[in-house]
Amino acid sequence: MRIVVFEDSKACNFLPLTYTRAAFDLKVGAASLLDRIRRVLGRVDVVIVRDYLADVYSERLEGVEVNPRELDGDALMVNARALLDDKLASLVRERLLDKRYFAVVSGRDVALAYIPPGIVDKALSEIYDRRELRATLMELERLEYGATMIEYPWELVKLTASLLASELGSQGDVKGDVDPRAVIYGCRAYISEGAVVDAYAVIDSRGGPVYIGEGAHVKAGAVIEGPAYIGEGTVVSPHSYIRSGCSIAVSY
Repeated sequence: MRIVVFEDSKACNFLPLTYTRAAFDLKVGAASLLDRIRRVLGRVDVVIVRDYLADVYSERLEGVEVNPRELDGDALMVNARALLDDKLASLVRERLLDKRYFAVVSGRDVALAYIPPGIVDKALSEIYDRRELRATLMELERLEYGATMIEYPWELVKLTASLLASELGSQGDVKGDVDPRAVIYGCRAYISEGAVVDAYAVIDSRGGPVYIGEGAHVKAGAVIEGPAYIGEGTVVSPHSYIRSGCSIAVSY
């Protein structure tokens, strides 16, 4: 069985963010949507992206096949906009063990589907035609499940705030180089080894956790309100104001 992560026509809802990246490369909380799918399902074998992005992702994703013309065998197809949870993952694993083909539907979207060899290639050809794809996958057993399907950019911000609050826990840890004149409010600041926080920077974790990744540099006078994620190697310029719900990470 191949695990296939696919963009659908709603990737265009995230323009201009998705002009130069696939929808699964969008970050929510402390990880990209693709990383979250990998974490829940264990691996990703194939990705389907817009044609002009295919060469980029062929170089970027080692060991992952990009836009194959056909696939042998059955496949678990996962919508790139789906935010998978442990309950849904448990349901998927149960069905896979029983070899029961199915489609998980959330509203008008197909969140994921386990499909037999006979319709895999047909489904691949319909990825960007949401109605045709849904019609094909509805030939399978249909499971209604309230999976979170991200449709617009502002939902990334809202979800980031809640996910960071739950994922980073309740106790901070300061390992980096923090100037004694910097101010840290609250007890949920996570400052990684190798990170630097300059004098007069303010890290406010009273409203939620603040994560500052390895090699990041928060310069003098910057203010960061939690929950917020500052990724590895990020430079927060002097007097910047990073509001609650922001996730800033390494870009390609």
